[in-house]
Amino acid sequence: MNQDLLWRRIGANEQLVAERENLVKPGENYRLTGSQQQAVEQLEGWYRGGGRGGMLVAPTGAGKTAVEFRLAVGEFLARQAPVVVLAPTRDLLRQHVAYFRNRLAGTPLRVEELHGGVAPRDRDATMAAFANRLVPILIASGLALKEEGYRQAIRAAGFLVIDDVNAFDPIEHLRPLRGIHTPALYASATPQAVEEFLRYKEAYQMVATLDATPFDTPPTTVHQLRARPGADPIWQVGMADAAIRDHIGREGRIFVISRTRDGVSRLAHYLEKTYEIPVTMLHGEMVDTREQAQRLSRFKEYRPDRTRVAMMERFRETLPAILVGTQLIGSGLDIPGADLIVVTDADGFGEAEIEQLIGRVGRRERVSDAYLVKGTLEKPRRRRR
Repeated sequence: MNQDLLWRRIGANEQLVAERENLVKPGENYRLTGSQQQAVEQLEGWYRGGGRGGMLVAPTGAGKTAVEFRLAVGEFLARQAPVVVLAPTRDLLRQHVAYFRNRLAGTPLRVEELHGGVAPRDRDATMAAFANRLVPILIASGLALKEEGYRQAIRAAGFLVIDDVNAFDPIEHLRPLRGIHTPALYASATPQAVEEFLRYKEAYQMVATLDATPFDTPPTTVHQLRARPGADPIWQVGMADAAIRDHIGREGRIFVISRTRDGVSRLAHYLEKTYEIPVTMLHGEMVDTREQAQRLSRFKEYRPDRTRVAMMERFRETLPAILVGTQLIGSGLDIPGADLIVVTDADGFGEAEIEQLIGRVGRRERVSDAYLVKGTLEKPRRRRR
């Protein structure tokens, strides 16, 4: 396909997606913000001039995926070599796959996914197609860095995009990247968390920054609540009861964060019983699909009705709704209508993790709130006689 025709098709698809997802007002044309367009031009000029490492710094909600998409397609066309996009979680990965495929619909550019939730035979087929240059864009999880058999795809790529680089494991994922010299874009809202690695990869030689959100979004109001040491997470959620009921009344979507995986199911049961609305769950031990559950059934107990894909679809398609999860939620998930987050045991999360979690709400033009319950992990003071 002619490149001009390709970009026109992409533009038409972007408009369709923007209208369908209420990213533009009726009769309004979709376009990148000035900040996004400037970042694309800066980075394209840098890589076309021979630059190897660059960075995209973007606060949550600033639209960095749109910039990553333009860079990935542009670098594939310029280099005529496949592009690999790395995402730290399978949930964010699937979000990227949907984003890319929706905008590349009707074009010859094929997008495939590679992660642990994909059946081994399908992963093998994807790798074979990638080796034969039949897959222009591969979106992969950290699995592509952990296992040598998949790492060859990264070495064969002409360009890499590492999204939310701060969320990758420094041993399993970032250490193998040190020995890979493919030109790469590193994207993060909190790059200081992995500053030493980024300096080693010379990413600070080119830093493009997004400083404006694509929407006129009111700032999220952060409420800090003080609970007694050792307070039960269910009791902590009760401290935000009025806010939860208020946002349910607004037909909103609500995140509740547990510090532990075991706490997720307890909180979900309590919330569903208390508020009588659909409650879904998300944590790292959940399987992606029923097919994966059947594969793993020999090794662990599983519940095929509670797959990650089914849970996320249920949450996205329901209003009002509550999603209970671990800090996994903080890795780039963009859920329309999410306007409240309650973080239990907030002292157990790092500053960057809290920033990422708060960034999951306040998208579009909705008033949003974040409740951080602190003090629960402190040691109780002994009374003096």
